Amino acid sequence: MTKNYTVKGLYQQADEESDGQLPSGGNIFRWGLGCLALVVALSVCGGIYGYANDWFGTFGQVVSPTNVKEQYRKAYDDINALDAIAQNICTAAAARDKEIQGTDAYTQRESQVLAQEQNYQKISNAYDAYTSDVFRGKVVRPRDLPQPAPTEQSLTSIFCPNQTI
Repeated sequence: MTKNYTVKGLYQQADEESDGQLPSGGNIFRWGLGCLALVVALSVCGGIYGYANDWFGTFGQVVSPTNVKEQYRKAYDDINALDAIAQNICTAAAARDKEIQGTDAYTQRESQVLAQEQNYQKISNAYDAYTSDVFRGKVVRPRDLPQPAPTEQSLTSIFCPNQTI
C-alpha cells in the first residue's frame, strides 16, 4: 500500500517529530560562525596551496623541454643575427668610404651604417636582457654563447679588420 503525502501532511509530520522548539539565536550564531571559520580556513589553505603550486609550476615551466628549446633557439638566432648585422655594418661602411665625404651619397651610406648600428644595439640589448633573466634564459641559456653579447666593435673588428667604422 502506498502512502500519499501532501504538503500539509509533511508539515504535520515535521511538527510531530520536532520538540516544537525553534533553534535559539545562540545556536544559529555559533553555526554561522563555524561555517564562516570553515570558509576562511579553506580559503587560507587553498591560497597557500595555490601559491606553492604556482612557484613549483613556474620552476617546471622554466626547465621544461619546450622552454629550453625556445631559449636555445632564440639565443642562437640572436647571436647569428648579431654576426650578420656586424657584416652588414662592414659592407655599409665600405660603401660609405667609397663616396666623397659631404655628398648626398656619403650621407645616405652613413645613414645606412647608423641604422645597422641601431639594429645591432636593439638585438644586443634584448639578448642581454633575456639571458640574464632567471625566468627567461639564465637557468637554461646555452653556455657556449657569450654573456653579455659581444660588442659591435669586437665583431666588426673580426669581420672587417682593416676598416674603420
